[in-house]
This record gives sequence, structure tokens and C-alpha cells, in this order.
Amino acid sequence: MKAKQDVISVTKSFDFDQLKTRSAELSKSWKKKLGYLSESVSRDGLGGASHWLKSHHQIEAFEEAINELTVASESDEFALLQVETTLSSFVLPEEDRAQAEWYGAAHRLLLQFEKSLVEEHYFDAKLLQSILNELKFISQSNEFHHQYRLQSIQEKVTKMYQALQQSLADYKTIEKEKLAQKAEEDKLKLAQVENEKAQAEAKKKMMESVKIKEKRLAIIEEKKRLLAVKEIAEKNIEQEQQQAEIQAKQAEVNRQAKLQEAYVDLQLEEKVANWEISEFIDKFNKRLNNVSLDENQKQLLAAFSEAIRAKS
Repeated sequence: MKAKQDVISVTKSFDFDQLKTRSAELSKSWKKKLGYLSESVSRDGLGGASHWLKSHHQIEAFEEAINELTVASESDEFALLQVETTLSSFVLPEEDRAQAEWYGAAHRLLLQFEKSLVEEHYFDAKLLQSILNELKFISQSNEFHHQYRLQSIQEKVTKMYQALQQSLADYKTIEKEKLAQKAEEDKLKLAQVENEKAQAEAKKKMMESVKIKEKRLAIIEEKKRLLAVKEIAEKNIEQEQQQAEIQAKQAEVNRQAKLQEAYVDLQLEEKVANWEISEFIDKFNKRLNNVSLDENQKQLLAAFSEAIRAKS
């Protein structure tokens, strides 16, 4: 009787439904673990089996973390570093851990590029190329993303890769256009410099030509001046000669006049010498009466006439 009561008591204290649920969960868990084992062995043989032994206890937590990571990737605030941070919290094969690290490397490079772009206003094309290399590896690692059901994140990274690739292509196009424009500007500047040099050389030659012309004109003017001086000198000499000739002729005229006067005086003296005193006095008085003299002169001549008469 007592044994029967003990069995009933044990039966009541043990919940068969709970055991059934627990058994189902345990079966499901082991089914996942065995499936994970099969995948691991299929993927890497004994290495996969070794990895399964180290990581089978994390399968459920890992799946939950992957689900949360997939949901988080839909946010605009999602960062690539979250992939590396999430996966590095679990035991992964070395190859998968290395691929997860690509996300962290790409994240850190993106931060550097953004800082350079925002704070320094510098588009670091070399750094962007490094980012593209990391993103390219991620976008092409299909097996890794399929293994951990991260295809949606891979697609997001692929779009980012394509957008940044286009940005780099646009930047290179702009830089190429800038270089072409600068080359054209340099060409124009060089042409301008050459033009200015040519103008300066032409101006120099023109100035030299002007100086030569001025020298020629100066020589011509000097020749004209010397010729004018010569002509003036010759003219002065000619005038002096003419003046000398005129003076000589005048002197000759004067000399002839003086000779004539002297001859007349001589004739007059000879004629007067033959006059009688009375005749001389008579002519002198007639002349005295015909000549316009002032009173003093008349008195002086009258006194002279009286003196002559007195001596006669």
C-alpha cells in the first residue's frame, strides 16, 4: 500500500508534459548540432569535426546573434564593425574569422576617409581604393555569407562598394578634367609668356630701329646744320667780299671825288691867284649877300672883307 502511494507521489511530482517539451527541445537542439556537425565535417573534414567540438555549445546563441545582426543591418546607423564584433564573440574557423575581420578593416578605413573628407576637406583617393579592396573581398565572399546567413549584409556591402567605386571613378574623371584644364591653362600661360616675349623682342627691335633712325636723322640734321653753317659762312664771306668791293669802289669814288675836288680847288686857286684884290672882294661880297648866314657869320665875314681892303 505504501509503495503504491510512493509511486503515485513520484508520478504527481514529475510533469510528463514538461519532460516531453524538454525532450523535444533537446531533440531539436541536438538535431541542429548534428546538422551543424554534418556541415562542419562536409566543409573541413576532421578540422570541421574539431571545430564542432569547440563550438557546438554556442549554436543557439550564435543563431540569435546572427538574427539580431541581420535586423540591425537594416538601420541607417548600422556599422560594418558590428559584423566583426558579433562574429568575434564566437568560436569560428580561422578562415571565417579572417573574413569577419574584413568588416572591421573596412569600417576603420571608412572612418579615416570620412575624417579626411569632413575635417580636412581632402578626398583621399588612395585610402578610398584601400576601402574598395576590402569591400570587394566582402562582396565576393559568397560562401562565407551563405554559411552564416549574412547575404542581406553582403548585398548592402556590395551596393556600398558599387557606390564608392562610382564615386572614385567620378573623382578620377573630375581630376582628369582638372588636369586637362590645368594643362590647357598652362599651355595658354606658356603661349601668353611666349607672346609677351615676342612682343618684348619686337618692341626691343623697334626701339633699336627707332634709335638707328634717330641716329640717322641726327646725322642728317647735323649735316644740314653744318651745310647751313657753311652756306652762312660762305654767304657772309660773299657779303664781306661784296661789302669790301663796295667799300673799295666807294673809296675809289671818294678818291676820285677828292682828286676832282683837289683839281677844282687847284684850278680855283690858279684862277683866284689871277684875280685882283678888288675883284676878289667884289665876288666875295656878292657871294656873301647870296649865302644865308646868321648875323654873327655875316659880321665875321664883313670884318674879314674890311681887313683885306685895308691891306690892299
